[in-house]
Amino acid sequence: MIYKDIKSGVISASDFRINLKELRARLGYDFNITEIEPYIKQIANCATFRYAYASLPLKIEKSSCLIGESIVATSSLSTILDGCENVIIFAVSSGSDVDRTINRGYLKSSAEGFILDAVASAYIESFADFVNEMISKELDTTKRFSPGYSDFPLEFQRVLLAYLDAKNTVGIDLTDKILMVPSKSITAVLGIK
Repeated sequence: MIYKDIKSGVISASDFRINLKELRARLGYDFNITEIEPYIKQIANCATFRYAYASLPLKIEKSSCLIGESIVATSSLSTILDGCENVIIFAVSSGSDVDRTINRGYLKSSAEGFILDAVASAYIESFADFVNEMISKELDTTKRFSPGYSDFPLEFQRVLLAYLDAKNTVGIDLTDKILMVPSKSITAVLGIK
């Protein structure tokens, strides 16, 4: 079921910053920014940062959440959403050109591919944080929580992506093994306090 009232858009990489602390953690070493800057620019130039989000009703019963018309058994999410009557679901993606750029990097060298992958991962996390903050300026929300964390089943991605019509709004498909394509994509739930 596609949910009504989906808000979506595209944001330029110049409108937010990559979190360098996140990038350092992904690379596993403290880098000189001048060495990494060309990779950051390469990902920023090929990325199409798209988002979609919607508000859905929420009911919590014991260790389950009824989000919209879909129930999910998860005590972790139930705890985070305790006291909320509605949630925001969202999806973000950096686009398929980023995956192609990473793959071309790996063809040149494993080091280049690894760096591009780390940069792209840090960028999509930074973009998810940006969208989270954009939503939180309008609404008092809980922290974001994504399928696959703790006991929140990864399979719930299907529900979130279907509600958001993610194939059309942000260009995200899901494989049979529940991997998002493009790979640098994130879904999440935020409680509205």
